[in-house]
Amino acid sequence: MEWVDGAQGHVFKYRLDFEALKNRLGQGDIAAMLISRPTNPTGNVLSDEEVARLSCLAEEHEIPLIIDQAYGVPFPALVYTEARPYWAPHIILLFSLSKLGLPGTRTGIVVAPAPVASAIASMTAVAGLANSNLGQRMVLPWLEDGSILEMGPRWLRPFYDARRFRAREFLHNAFEKTGIPWARHADEGAFFHWLWLPGLQMTSRGFCQRLKQRKVLTVPGEYFFHGLKEDWPHRHQCLRINYSGPENVVREAIEIIADEAAKHQR
Repeated sequence: MEWVDGAQGHVFKYRLDFEALKNRLGQGDIAAMLISRPTNPTGNVLSDEEVARLSCLAEEHEIPLIIDQAYGVPFPALVYTEARPYWAPHIILLFSLSKLGLPGTRTGIVVAPAPVASAIASMTAVAGLANSNLGQRMVLPWLEDGSILEMGPRWLRPFYDARRFRAREFLHNAFEKTGIPWARHADEGAFFHWLWLPGLQMTSRGFCQRLKQRKVLTVPGEYFFHGLKEDWPHRHQCLRINYSGPENVVREAIEIIADEAAKHQR
């Protein structure tokens, strides 16, 4: 992790540890690498340079690099920083129509070398015998005329951009009143704020249960720290906040989170 310059100690960002990754790949038992760009829950967006370095490592070790772009470029383009699409023969790109406001369709798009795409199609035919084709039917003309690439920049990004800025203001105002330590991850994409409460005297799971009693639903951070061998305290101090709801609802929820957090400090 690193603090983001000029953020007055309240914005941080997770960074890839390339040395640790190289050492792990050197053991020879990794079959693929998977990243999300942007990530859910933090909103972190890997830079073009970082993606290129990962691509080189994948090619060197002859494994695929899978890039989950459910919020990414070029579609739906819910990215608020510089990021360009990336492709190479050993890369598998994953997209989703769900961020168009059609979560029920759960239609995914896979861009991959022909043998991989064919294998995924065969797997889907067996694993989902009764998949709805509504999403595919709706998106076909948008793919044919290219208009799908306009929807993110024109409609989706302005809407969520405004919501994230307001939620940032709500977080700052609510937590500055409490005087307790807090920080959020740099909001570079998707539609979540990732809140870090380093002074929390309970796990985020326990904290979210208390919030639930006050009719605020959030997602505790423990669920997102997979595969850690050590019990890193940080993993118990974070929670995901969805800022896409109505402004008054998000503001009230954040004020309740700040108020409850102030009651449970070490």
